[in-house]
Amino acid sequence: VGSLAPVNQSDPRDELLAASYAKGSDTTYNSAFISWILWRTCRGQPLLLPAAAPEKHEDELCRYFAHGAVTCGYSAGYMRTKLYSIRRFHLVHRQPLDIRDDAMPFLSLLRRGHKRIAGETRPKKPVTIELLGEIFENGGLDFNTRDGGRVCLAMPLGHCCLCRGGQYIRYPITIRRGLRP
Repeated sequence: VGSLAPVNQSDPRDELLAASYAKGSDTTYNSAFISWILWRTCRGQPLLLPAAAPEKHEDELCRYFAHGAVTCGYSAGYMRTKLYSIRRFHLVHRQPLDIRDDAMPFLSLLRRGHKRIAGETRPKKPVTIELLGEIFENGGLDFNTRDGGRVCLAMPLGHCCLCRGGQYIRYPITIRRGLRP
């Protein structure tokens, strides 16, 4: 497919535009954009949504999203990538397409429903001291070896630094120390 950015060797802006996304992002967006090309071509419609009727953009994106999510069974993350590839195509062609939740609330509801159906909204299980103890006792790790010793040191260190670090950012010092204001 090539890059979705128009490249004209005589205009240096086009070279900068082509380099505005990393190679991997460009490849991902190009791949995700193919279904939009098919969607619009099969319906005899141009790839760009009509600039004169922005109120109809959400309806078209909702139909496209529902088809990909339900009929094709794509994951919520992949459908998000598809939407952002469409947004990128419109931006490159100087027709901004705002797909944020507050700009397209019905599309936002469909996206949320798709995440729920796909089971992608389950909260992560918190790492607790009890869970670490369970891993130490029943995890089958041999702490007499060098690798086992490293795991023995890395697990509590990772727990304290990474998992619990957010608590130190979110809560005032008085609450962290167990004192109430």
